[in-house]
Amino acid sequence: MDNINKILVVEDVPAQQKLIQRYLDIKGYRSVLADSGRDAIEKAKQHRPNVIILDLYLPDIDGIKVCEALRSDRATCTIPIIMVTARGGVADIINGLKAGADDYVCKPYNYQELLARIEAVARRYEPAIINDGIIKKESLRILVNERKVVVGTKEVDSVTRKEFDLLSLLVTKSPQILSTHSLLDSVWGDGAAGNYHTLDTHIYNLRKKLGRTIGKKIVSVYGFGYKYE
Repeated sequence: MDNINKILVVEDVPAQQKLIQRYLDIKGYRSVLADSGRDAIEKAKQHRPNVIILDLYLPDIDGIKVCEALRSDRATCTIPIIMVTARGGVADIINGLKAGADDYVCKPYNYQELLARIEAVARRYEPAIINDGIIKKESLRILVNERKVVVGTKEVDSVTRKEFDLLSLLVTKSPQILSTHSLLDSVWGDGAAGNYHTLDTHIYNLRKKLGRTIGKKIVSVYGFGYKYE
C-alpha cells in the first residue's frame, strides 16, 4: 500500500525475524528489526514506523508492557500495533487489546494473512479530519454545531442526542478502542456505570441508522468495548 513504507518487526527469534523481514522485503516494504522490548520502544521512537509487529513474549519486557509503553508515549501512541504470539487464548487476546493492540495473530500464521492485517490496520489509522465544526472520515460527516450526521450526500434520519454524542466520540478517537466504561462515563455520565445494555442498544440502533457500509465500521471488541474503523 502507498501509505506504508516502514514496518517495525519485534521478534526475539532470529530465524523468525529474518523470515518476516524477507517476506516484507519481497512485497516492497522496508523493515526495521528489534529483538527485545527496550529495543522496540527505542526504535519505535527513532524510526516512527507505519505499523509495528510485536511478539508477545520477549526476553526482557513482556509484549503487553511494551504495548502499554508505546500507547502512553505521545511519539508512538498512534502507531498501529499487531501483536503476535504462540498462544491464542481468549485471555491473551483481551489483554493485548486492553493494552492497545489493534489486531492479533497467532503462530503459526500465514504470511499473506499477516500482510493483509498490516494493510488493514494501516487503512484504519487514516485519521478523521476535524475542521470548522465538521468531523469527516471517508464518506461520513458529523456536523457538530447543527448536530447532524451525513453519509455521502444523505442526512441520517432520527439520530438521537446520545447516539450523536456516541458516534462523535468514536469517530474522533478512531481507531482507538474505547472501553464500555469510558463510553458510558463520557456520554451518559458517572451514574451510568455498569449499564452495558443501554450502550449496546444505542450501538445497535446507530449501526442500523448509518446503513450497512458505515454501520459495520462500529466494531465490537470482545470483552472490552467498541471502536470506529
